[in-house]
Amino acid sequence: MSARSTNVTLKNATTGLLVLTSSGLQHGVWNPAPPTIITPSGQGVWENDSDGFMTGDQGYVTYKLILGSASVGDVNFSWDNPYVGSNGYGESCPAGYNISYTGGSGNNAVVVVTLSIAAGATETLHQTTVEK
Repeated sequence: MSARSTNVTLKNATTGLLVLTSSGLQHGVWNPAPPTIITPSGQGVWENDSDGFMTGDQGYVTYKLILGSASVGDVNFSWDNPYVGSNGYGESCPAGYNISYTGGSGNNAVVVVTLSIAAGATETLHQTTVEK
């Protein structure tokens, strides 16, 4: 087992398709790498393991959210599980959506990330609108 690892489950609680557009590691190795597609109401799982002496793991993914044939925008999630210090996470998503996560503490972190429709928003095949 590596000194540090981050296991990520990304749950897609939308009617859109998530298509991987970029991913990368500043520290560590994939074990396994993020999936290229996450289906509506599906989930993707990946892990990043440290691979050096006294090192952590750190990386990011960007998925394009597609509704019908239209791109709604990017869904981004990043993590940093350093050898010394606290774990950190970052996220962003298109307007009308919400991204949240649970877990993620410890040397071998397990984090569950959920992309969902924001409260007060409606999802259609071509766009998401926010009710005012």
